[in-house]
Amino acid sequence: MIDLDEHLIVVTTDSHIGPRLKEDLREYCPKRHLEEYDAYLRAVEPFSDPFMIYKMFDEGAADDSSASAGRKLSFAALKRNATPGHHDVHERLKDMDRDGVAAEVIYHGSQNGQCFPFLKPAGGTFNAFVFSPTGSARELELAAAGQHMYNQWLADQCSVEPERHVGLAYLPMWDIEAAIRELEWAHAAGLRAVNFPAPKAGIAPYDSPAWEPFWAAVEERGMVLCTHDGAGVDDVSVARPHSLLASFLEGDLIKKLFPRMIFSGLFEQHPNLKLVLTELQQPASSWWTQTGKRYDELWATNRGRLGELSCRGPHQLGAAVCVPGREPGLQRRLRSLPAAAVHPGGGQPGLAARPDVADGSRQAGAGKPDGPSRAGALDGRAGALLDDHPAAG
Repeated sequence: MIDLDEHLIVVTTDSHIGPRLKEDLREYCPKRHLEEYDAYLRAVEPFSDPFMIYKMFDEGAADDSSASAGRKLSFAALKRNATPGHHDVHERLKDMDRDGVAAEVIYHGSQNGQCFPFLKPAGGTFNAFVFSPTGSARELELAAAGQHMYNQWLADQCSVEPERHVGLAYLPMWDIEAAIRELEWAHAAGLRAVNFPAPKAGIAPYDSPAWEPFWAAVEERGMVLCTHDGAGVDDVSVARPHSLLASFLEGDLIKKLFPRMIFSGLFEQHPNLKLVLTELQQPASSWWTQTGKRYDELWATNRGRLGELSCRGPHQLGAAVCVPGREPGLQRRLRSLPAAAVHPGGGQPGLAARPDVADGSRQAGAGKPDGPSRAGALDGRAGALLDDHPAAG
């Protein structure tokens, strides 16, 4: 039982950031790619409208006048949310302090109209989510360059009060050796986790033996694999009312990502490997109870075929390696935090459209906790929430 009169540490496992393509990222572009990057900036200008995210899913959302009443509220909130905290870490920390958020796990895609560099702009601010590495060799070379540009910028941002940020490195997963090199660089630069894309075209299946050096590198460095629901979607460019819901179902992480990893024995070969599933579109209190039971049935029925690949039942194994980013019960299992509340898949600090961060803090009596009960309780590591602890069983 949590004492609501005590301050809580509020951590968001689903924060997003949006560096500006020109003002923030251009200086990180290698000189050999500058000409192409400037051409890219011109090409993506039409996609830099912060309202693009709504237009993708609502053909009538062209502007305030043609939008529905509910959409007008969203437009108004989006205008209020056009704050520098999307791309300025000092302003971002002020937003976090105001909202009572002690620490954050950071994905790209801040709904501020800024695409991921060098990736096709389909998907707008979420183009990194829908990106599939199926282009030409030159396109993939530029995509990898864009990832390194972003990782460099993110590492610089996370170096300010680093105990409050877990920045996720974006890796060229279509080239395993290159992904390992970028992982090594990111770890050395202070990024402590990986944006782990769901299986999609252009990426080798995660149960392929070719990934073994990658898992070893991740495990050796204590990096955590973080996957955001919807990351398995290849296209959200068709504007239909049901598109957003359908995209999450099509990219269902539980169906597309987890089975191959758990039944292949991957987590038994690498017991210190950790996987975080963020923003699951299922009830947080029951998703693993239901999924684990189904997996256990399949495992028991096919035990002989699996041989020594998976010696422990999936329910037991998943509870040891998988952290659901939307599971409120996780607060009881954060070893380094004496009292913690995990924001179950939120948004960017300061977003008026997502009052649950600030409201939850006030209801818990947190506000901006004082002294050691704020970020200091993290023992200098915001990544404590990603350390060894079981998921909901």
